[in-house]
Amino acid sequence: MRKDIAIFVMSTFRNKLEDKNKSLIEYSDKNGDFNEICEHTNEAALKYIFWKLNQDNKNLSDAFCFLTDEAQNDFLRFKDLFVKYNFNINAVPLYNNGDMVGSFKSICEMFDVLQRYISENEEVVIHIDITGGPRHSVMLMLALIQMIKFSGAKIGLVIYANVLRKKNQLVMQKGMIEDVGDIMDMFTLTSGAEEFVSIGNVSQIQKYFESKERISWCLNCLLDCMEDFSETIRICGSYDSMIEVLTRLSNSIKNYDNFLKANKDSLCEQELFFAKLLPKIKIEYMDIMPDDKKSATPIQIIRWCAKRKFLQQAVVFYTEWLPDYLIKSKLVEVTKKEIIDECEKAKMEWSSWPIHLFRNYVPAKEKSILQQEEVIKITSDKLTYEDLQKLLKSNLSASNILIKVKNKNEKFEEFIRNVIKFEKKTSWSNFSGRIEALDEDNPIKVILKKSAPNNISFKDYLDKRIEALKTASVLILTALKNAGRALSCDLFDLECMDKKENNAEEKGQNRIKAFKQLLKSNSLKTKIPENDLLEFIGQYSEYVNQWRNTFSHAVSKDSDKEKNISITKAILNSIALIDVKQ
Repeated sequence: MRKDIAIFVMSTFRNKLEDKNKSLIEYSDKNGDFNEICEHTNEAALKYIFWKLNQDNKNLSDAFCFLTDEAQNDFLRFKDLFVKYNFNINAVPLYNNGDMVGSFKSICEMFDVLQRYISENEEVVIHIDITGGPRHSVMLMLALIQMIKFSGAKIGLVIYANVLRKKNQLVMQKGMIEDVGDIMDMFTLTSGAEEFVSIGNVSQIQKYFESKERISWCLNCLLDCMEDFSETIRICGSYDSMIEVLTRLSNSIKNYDNFLKANKDSLCEQELFFAKLLPKIKIEYMDIMPDDKKSATPIQIIRWCAKRKFLQQAVVFYTEWLPDYLIKSKLVEVTKKEIIDECEKAKMEWSSWPIHLFRNYVPAKEKSILQQEEVIKITSDKLTYEDLQKLLKSNLSASNILIKVKNKNEKFEEFIRNVIKFEKKTSWSNFSGRIEALDEDNPIKVILKKSAPNNISFKDYLDKRIEALKTASVLILTALKNAGRALSCDLFDLECMDKKENNAEEKGQNRIKAFKQLLKSNSLKTKIPENDLLEFIGQYSEYVNQWRNTFSHAVSKDSDKEKNISITKAILNSIALIDVKQ
């Protein structure tokens, strides 16, 4: 059910009751359709709102006024002006007799009253008279309007009863009812532009213009491009999609600038007002807009996001974009094709070989040393998650892993035996079908489903992975390696040594060792100073392991401001290491 409510700040009467004829003013609207003789400015505005609603077959349900101590004496007299009207007028005190100090308490009380209506009705439309009250009452009403919008109610008419200058002393004084909603909406447009600059959200600007009939086709195109950018950055789109949307946005802004110069005399006031806000938007987005048809680099976009506190976007772009950027820009160049081929085969289906190179690739010599160390260190009486990871990273066969874990974990031993049996009965052609036929709670199926991305069918994922990794056991054990601590411990009741805090740093040091070996063997060339590249490699590995899962899967316990600031600084310092001018 719809409810229409009016709110206003009540003024005092200009004359005593016995002299009311001296206060009479004849009010009309700009079209001359409304005509009413009133003795009070709020009376004129309220009667206009009532009349206007009746024109659309709607009714005013209630009216609420802010009331100062001084106006309290006139309240009953004011209500008497509406004895023939079928709505109630209720008062909310304007504390401290209207002084600024009491405004917050007054606004809160009025908002509480309105909230009861909003919560009890499907649709509430609140109409506002900004005519009366102390000089600062307009500021009070502006604050209340913003709270009303935030609550979900609609703002209807915003009215000002303007008393016109009397030209002829022999005729009754005139007044004009003015709809000032457009002026109030300019605050929405300004805050919308600020919101787009601050957080890339264009919804407020769109909401403002959706009710305007006279905006140009060129502005519509610009708003569409702003929305595309807003959506792309919100979902952490790919670098190519980001460049595409930034190019369109840049072109739309340039086109709109030219359009404004040619058509400014024919555009509506609201559009011209928005045009005044556009230079600020251009300045804030200048660092990532195409420059002389040259697109912004991933480093520029990541830096821009980090500085504007788009922290999730900065982290995701940092982890996903930089390996491909370093290879494509030839800041880092792999000189041996076999390394590229190995990374191509080992990468995840939805990833890229440069990402595998930076995160996981270990040169053969280094890999052999690491595997020996890992096998030697598996001495626990009970299998731990850390031991499991060392076994899986060692590339041992399922049969050899079974030997290493004998009498250390019955569930895991049974799992490895089932993997071996499954492989003997499986070929490439029937692999996906046999997996699909397993019970949903079968650990093999659970692990493979955990490893499958959302953007590909489970069958297609299995078919492509078995083709890449050749054998069922390698595929399953690789999936288990990437399944994560929680699932592994849940499936096999593993002991956890809880070395999580040190893991990221240790992985970073291992990546540095791997890249030192690649540089030493001339398998890798770089235009970045080697020490800076190695420092970046260590940081990249460490940060990916620390941050990416936290941000992508909403499991962060570190929501404090200091933590976010430290991540921002870390990102800015890290990308500075590889920001080499070419």
